[in-house]
Amino acid sequence: MNRKFESGNLLTDNDGKITLGPLNGIYQVTANINSVNGQQSMNWTLNTKQEVVSYPTQINILEGESVELPFTGNKFDESTFALI
Repeated sequence: MNRKFESGNLLTDNDGKITLGPLNGIYQVTANINSVNGQQSMNWTLNTKQEVVSYPTQINILEGESVELPFTGNKFDESTFALI
């Protein structure tokens, strides 16, 4: 397997989003985020054969902020997710 690593700084749009576009041939995306709680690292492993999503074990946000996580399953199972 031929591995190539790319790195760069991205800025969010006015809605706080970053659009990456097609990720053909990309295996993993890592984001290092500086927040009020210090630096956080998030990893997403991509698989073209099936939808695989890797969630961080903890996400901290400020009151009033929102978080969107991809859901690739067929049925939402409340026993798998917890919002505290």
